Amino acid sequence: MNKLTETADGSNTLYNESIGEHYHSKHGALQESKHVFIAAGLEHTVASFPDQQINVLEVGFGTGLNFLLSAAYCAWHKVQLNYTSLEAFPLTNEELESTGYDKYIPAEIWQNTVHNYGKAMQQSVDIVSGQQLRIFHTYLHRFQTEQR
Repeated sequence: MNKLTETADGSNTLYNESIGEHYHSKHGALQESKHVFIAAGLEHTVASFPDQQINVLEVGFGTGLNFLLSAAYCAWHKVQLNYTSLEAFPLTNEELESTGYDKYIPAEIWQNTVHNYGKAMQQSVDIVSGQQLRIFHTYLHRFQTEQR
């Protein structure tokens, strides 16, 4: 069972009661994703490989916050994003919507992600132009792909 929890920066995360873990830092879900995933990862990659499509493999889609911020960043900077994520325990649409992350990204990205969340577990979907999402409902040790 997942319980919605407000973090110190005012953003929400989920708390998985069965394993006693938060999906994001209780000190700030938004702050954590912006610092670790965007500033220390995506920004560096975009700067290092200008004018190239960015391919991301994330182990654990979780609440989708890293994807949402990545899609918004890439859309703003006109960078194509191919985002692949592995998720062993997908959230329900209701849990995803309850996060309130729509406050932090363009409405089109939020609405299309929520609307296509289930479909993204079956095939790659265009969230907005140039931003693709594919979620594999699997464990890391079982994941296989032909992509390189």
